[in-house]
Amino acid sequence: MIKNDLLLTLLLLSAPCLRAAAQPADAAPATEPADIIVPLNVRDPSALVMGIAGGAPNTLSVEAPVRAPAAGALKVAKSSFDKAGPARGRRSVGVPVPEDQLLTVKPGDRVDLLAVFDRVNGAGVKEKTAATILQNVKVLGVTTSADLRATGVLTLELNPIEAQYALLGVRQADLGVAVRSPGDDEKYPMEMSAFFRLFR
Repeated sequence: MIKNDLLLTLLLLSAPCLRAAAQPADAAPATEPADIIVPLNVRDPSALVMGIAGGAPNTLSVEAPVRAPAAGALKVAKSSFDKAGPARGRRSVGVPVPEDQLLTVKPGDRVDLLAVFDRVNGAGVKEKTAATILQNVKVLGVTTSADLRATGVLTLELNPIEAQYALLGVRQADLGVAVRSPGDDEKYPMEMSAFFRLFR
């Protein structure tokens, strides 16, 4: 008798599973909202969006997977470097520069490094200010990704003190570069520039 009761209990508990297994594969989906089970091998996590699916709160809805770009469409960084590297006693330092400013820069060029930053003037007003922080430094390398909206890397040959100022500039300002004409190795006295001075 006990065995029969146990068997009957097991059959009653398994009835929903048996009904689900007996349902045809092309049957209409259940109308009751249910949580979506996300498989562990999802390759594109960005395809999973938190939201409401079928009116059920706190469930995951799955959008169409985002196709990865074709291999040929990926932007690969292009680099050109001076094989000799930095001279004795000099340092090789990479600084981020907007790629639209690197179009005409190549290893061996001489450049000035400029910084644009916020400065509080004497009246206590914050203003954009530009300053040339390094002059007549040699370019050792240029790395770009062929995307003018991206940031490339300019590798410069600097003395130890210049290297410190270059890295300070990276942390404190937006950097730009001005390419010098061949043979121009003079260091000019430069004052900082503020945009409002154009309208005085």
